Amino acid sequence: MEAEVNQEMTAMQLFLEAVDVWLFRDGRPFDAGQDHSAVSRFPPYPTVIQGAIRSHHLVLCQVNVQDPVAVAATVGAGLELGQRRVRGPLLACRQGDSLMHLFPAPADAFNQAGHLQARTPRPRPDGVTVSIPETVLSQLFWSEGEPQKAEGGGAWLTGEALRDYLQGKAVTAIPTSDLFEPESRVGIAVDSARRTVREGALYDLQVVRPKPGVGLWVEATGFDDWPDAGVLRIGGEGRGAYFSILKAPLAWPASTFSELPPRFKIYFATPTWFARGWRPAAWSQFFQGQVSLQAAAIHRYESVGGFDWAAPAAEAPAADGSLVEVAPGVLWARMPMPMALDHINVYLLRGERGWTIVDTCLDLPASRELWESLFGGFMQGRPVKRVICTHMHPDHVGLAGWLTRHFDCELWMARDEFLMCHTLVEDTGRPAPDVAIR
Repeated sequence: MEAEVNQEMTAMQLFLEAVDVWLFRDGRPFDAGQDHSAVSRFPPYPTVIQGAIRSHHLVLCQVNVQDPVAVAATVGAGLELGQRRVRGPLLACRQGDSLMHLFPAPADAFNQAGHLQARTPRPRPDGVTVSIPETVLSQLFWSEGEPQKAEGGGAWLTGEALRDYLQGKAVTAIPTSDLFEPESRVGIAVDSARRTVREGALYDLQVVRPKPGVGLWVEATGFDDWPDAGVLRIGGEGRGAYFSILKAPLAWPASTFSELPPRFKIYFATPTWFARGWRPAAWSQFFQGQVSLQAAAIHRYESVGGFDWAAPAAEAPAADGSLVEVAPGVLWARMPMPMALDHINVYLLRGERGWTIVDTCLDLPASRELWESLFGGFMQGRPVKRVICTHMHPDHVGLAGWLTRHFDCELWMARDEFLMCHTLVEDTGRPAPDVAIR
C-alpha cells in the first residue's frame, strides 16, 4: 500500500529476525471454544507489518495509544498513512555480509522435473466444465503430461530467478523447508475473571520458526529517528523481532525492457486488493496506452482483520439481535446460541439496491424470530440481495437456505466450503436444501 510521499522523507529498509518463533494468524476468526486450530500465514499480510511498524513508532515517539488524535497525527489512521509508506514484507535471507530478497512462486507455476515453469492460456479441453465463461478471460488449463495440481506455492525465487520466470524461462526454486518450518503448540484457553482454564477449550496453534539468517525485509518511509537496531513486538502473542536498519539498501529486480511489449505479466509480491477485489477498476492508472487483461492466476480468497488505535472499537451489541454500526453502512449484530459459545456475530451491509447478510446463525426458531424482527424493523422492508457465508460451520450457514428462499436471493460461499457443506448434509441421509443445488 502506497501513499503520496513527501520528497524530503527518507526511506529506511529494515531486516527483521525472530527472537524465537512468530505467530501470524490468518484473518479467520479464532476462539478456543469454536475453532480449535489457528494457522500462521508467513510471510504475514502487509497490514500486519504496517501495524507493527506504526505501533513501534508510537513507542519511540512516546505517544499515548489511548489518545486517538495523537495516534492519527503520528502514524495516520486505519489504512490512511498520510505521507508515510510501508512496502513489504518480503522474505529475505543473509548471504555472508549481504542480504537477498526471496519472492513467492507465482500462482501459475508448476513443478516439472525440479524446475518451475509457467502455464500458458489454451483452449478448454473436451469434457471440462468451468464456472467462468471463456469469453471473459482465457484460462490456464493443464497440458498433457503436466502435474494436475499447481506445486509452486511452497517455493521461493531469487530476484534473478523471478525475472527469468516472468520472461518464460524454467527456473530452479528454493523449497520452503530450507527457509522456515511450522511448529505446533497446544494450549488451553484461560478464563481471566476466574483465573482458571476454560472447560473444553483446548486448542492447537501453529507458529513459524525461520531458519538462521532468514527473516523479513521491510521498507518504511516517513518514520524518522529510529535507532540502528533494536527489538519490537510483532504478530500474535506479542512475539519479538530483532530489527536492524540496512546500511546498503536492497534494490528490486531490474526490468529487461524499456517499454511494454505486446504481452507481459504482472506479478504481485504480496497479497493485494483493488476496487474490484483481485483486479483494479482500470489498468490505465498503472500503464499508459490500451492495456487489457487476458488471463489471471490467483490463489483462493484470504480474510484480513485488525484494529485501529485511532478509531476506538465499537461496544459489542447484546446477543439479542441488537445492531451496532461499526462503519458507514456496516451493521454488527449478535445472535444467541444455546451452547458454551453463546452467540454468533453476523453483519448487515447496506447497499444502494438492498442488503447483504454476512453469516446467518443456527436454524433455530428464536433465530428466525430475530431475523424477522430485523426484516420489518431496522431493515425497513428493503430486499436482501445476497447472503454470504464465510465458512461451513453450522452457526454460519444454518439459516442460509431459509434466508435465500425468503428473499429469492443469491448465496455466496467459497466453493470448497460449499461442497464440503453439501457433502456433510448428504451424509445425514436427508436431502440437501434447494439452495445447495441451484
